[in-house]
Amino acid sequence: MHELPPDETGPVPVEYTHVEPHYYGVTPTRLAFGVAAAAAVLAVVLLATGRWPIGLILLGVAVLLVVVTVETGAVRARAGAAADSVATRGRAATRVLALRRELKRIAASRAEVLFELGDAVYRGDDEATEAARGRVAEVDELARQKEVEIEAVIAQAGERLQQRRLEVQPTEIVELPDEPAPPGPQGPEGRGR
Repeated sequence: MHELPPDETGPVPVEYTHVEPHYYGVTPTRLAFGVAAAAAVLAVVLLATGRWPIGLILLGVAVLLVVVTVETGAVRARAGAAADSVATRGRAATRVLALRRELKRIAASRAEVLFELGDAVYRGDDEATEAARGRVAEVDELARQKEVEIEAVIAQAGERLQQRRLEVQPTEIVELPDEPAPPGPQGPEGRGR
């Protein structure tokens, strides 16, 4: 039988770690940057010692590794966003189809209640007529709620898709126009004095 560790009270040391995802066939980012930095340093040394052809080749390899690593990260982010987009659309479509099936069931129920209403009106049964009208109103309200729910599912999926697009699109810098100079003695109040 194994002993359980004693309960720890008070401040307990906490370690935070960051795990970098590893994909089959894709070099980890830190390793690629490390190799690129080593290649750049070696290239500078070779260029300084007069072995410029090999130094230029190593410098090109270093630059290529940096570009590929940066681009791989961007591709990973875009692929993740695309996968999430497909999953979001799939979940939304599944939910909308289920809600539409419920709407069809509600429509069939409404047709039955309308038949009962028509029958009660034809027979001149005021009590049955009012009861059927109440059931029609209930069914109509249930159908309206399902339609609102469908719209909400579609809107939430659209918001999720837009958020994922924003996460992976390139950052854009917007320059704000210069603020106008504050009015001075020659400003609008000072004119004509």
